[in-house]
Amino acid sequence: MKQPTLLIAATVVSFMAVATAEESSSIATMKSSGAGPQHLNLRGQQPRQPQDPNRPRQPHQSHPHPPGERSLQGGSYCGTNWQNAFDTCELACSGDADCPPGVYCFNFLECTPPIATVAATTPVPLTLDLGQTGDGNVPTPSTPSVNAPSPAGPPSFTIPPWISDLPLAPDAPTTPAPFVLPVPTPNTLSNPNNNFCGYGWEGANAECYYACPSGKDEECPGGRTCHTWLQCTRATVDPATFNVCGTSWSHAASTCATRCYLGGDDVCPAGQTCFGNVADCDGKLPPLTAEDVGLAEKTYTQEEIDVLIAEEEKKYNDEIAMADPMNWWCGSSWTDMLENCSKRCTTDEDCAVNSWTPGTCYKTTGGEENCQTPGVGVKEKLPEGSRWCGSTWNDMLETCSQKCAADEDCDGGKTCWEAPGTCQYVGVPVKEVSDPATLWCGYDFTDAQTSCHKACPSESDDDCPEGMSCFGGSDCTEEGVAVVREGYRCGSSWEDSSTKCGVECQTDGDCTVENGADAGDICWADVICASEMA
Repeated sequence: MKQPTLLIAATVVSFMAVATAEESSSIATMKSSGAGPQHLNLRGQQPRQPQDPNRPRQPHQSHPHPPGERSLQGGSYCGTNWQNAFDTCELACSGDADCPPGVYCFNFLECTPPIATVAATTPVPLTLDLGQTGDGNVPTPSTPSVNAPSPAGPPSFTIPPWISDLPLAPDAPTTPAPFVLPVPTPNTLSNPNNNFCGYGWEGANAECYYACPSGKDEECPGGRTCHTWLQCTRATVDPATFNVCGTSWSHAASTCATRCYLGGDDVCPAGQTCFGNVADCDGKLPPLTAEDVGLAEKTYTQEEIDVLIAEEEKKYNDEIAMADPMNWWCGSSWTDMLENCSKRCTTDEDCAVNSWTPGTCYKTTGGEENCQTPGVGVKEKLPEGSRWCGSTWNDMLETCSQKCAADEDCDGGKTCWEAPGTCQYVGVPVKEVSDPATLWCGYDFTDAQTSCHKACPSESDDDCPEGMSCFGGSDCTEEGVAVVREGYRCGSSWEDSSTKCGVECQTDGDCTVENGADAGDICWADVICASEMA
C-alpha cells in the first residue's frame, strides 16, 4: 500500500541538531589533536597556513594595531588604499600586476581573510513522496547537486554576411571573353555653359567628357551628376580609363596597379583611394574588363575571401582585446607607454602625474608587442633627444627644428621621427638642403643612390612605389637606368680593399662570397688598387 506523504520539517531540524553536535565534536577533536580550522579556498589558490588555534582571534572589524599604522608582519592584499586592503583582506597578491585595474598591492597586512558563509534563510517545510519501490523499501532521498554557472565569454567570431555572400570564382581559370568598352553616344547639343558630368565638381572638371547641356542629372551616366560653368576643354578619350588606386596621386601614377573605372574607393586595396585622370598610367594599366566598368559582377577566389575573413577576424579579436581593462596602460604618449608600461588604468585620470600634468590611458590589443607587466617596458628606450620633427625624413635632418616625444608635439602636422645620432641642437641642421635633382626613391639609402627606381622631387615618400622612401644625394639621372659607380671595391676595410683590389661593387649587397668577395667584406668608395699605384 502506498505510504502517505509526510511533513518532515521537524525531521530536518533533528538532522541539523545532530549535524551540529557532530560538528562540535569534530572541532573538539581537531583542537585536541592540534589541527587548526580549515579555510575555504575560493580562488583556486593554495590554502593559506591555518593560524594557531590557541591564539585568540580578533573580530574582523577591530584592528590589531592603531588605524593607519602598518604592521611589519602579515601578507599582501589588493585594495584601493592600505585601509581598504586591510578591511577586505580578500585578494592576495605579490605585486600590482596581480590586482584589477585601479587597485594596488599593499604589504604588511596582518588581517584575517573572510570566511565564506551561507546566508541564513527561513526553513521551508519539505514534503517527500515516500512511495515504496518495487522491493517494498522506502527510497532514500538523493542529495541535489549544484553546478556553478560558468562565466560567459564574448561570442565567437562569425563571418559577416557581406563576405559570405560574395560570389565565388570558378576553380578552373577561365579566359575572359574579349571586352571592348562601349563608346557612349556623344551629346551633340549646344553646350554654351560648358556643363559636364562627374562624381562631384572636381571629378567633372577633371574628366570633362560627358556633356549635359540641359544642366540635368538625367543626362549623366553611371550615377554622375551635372555640373555647370566648368573651366575645362572637352576630352576626346574617356578619362575614367585612367582612374587608378593609390595612397596619393603620385603613388597611383608610379604603381599603375589597380583600376577604379567607376570612381569608387571600394575596389581599391586597403588604405588607398581612387584618383582620376592619371594619364601617366597610359599603356601601363592591366586590361580593362567588364567587371571594371560594372557590366559584370565581380567574383572572388577562395584565397581572396580567406584574406578578407582573416582581416575581419583580426579586427574582431582586436576589439575584444581593447575592451579588456587589463590591456589599458598609462603613458604620456604611445611610445612612452610602450617604453615604460608604468601601470594599468581605466581612465585618463588614473594616469595624471599631478593635478596640472595630465596623462593618457591607452587601450592596446595585448600580446607580446604590448605591455604585460607593470614597470617592464616592451620597447627599447632611445637616448634623450633622439626624436625630432619634420615633414619628411630629409626635412627633419635639414632643419632639426623641434624635439618631440610624439607626433602631437610637432607643429604644422609634421611627424615625430626616431633619429638617434642625428640632430643635436635645435635649429642646427645636420644635412644640407637636398638638390631636388638628387631626390630618388629606394628601399634604403644605398639602394636610392644607384638603382634609380623613380625620382621624388617633392621629397615625399608618397611619390615612391610601395615599400620605398625618398632619399637625397643620389647620382641617378634617368628613371630605370642604374648608375654604375667607378672606384667601389669590396674589403674588410679601405686598406684591405686597396691591397687586394677587391671585387667591384655598388652596394654592400654585392660583396658576397658568391660574387668572389671574402666573407665579411663591405663596399668601399674611392678605392685605388695598390697594384695600380706601384
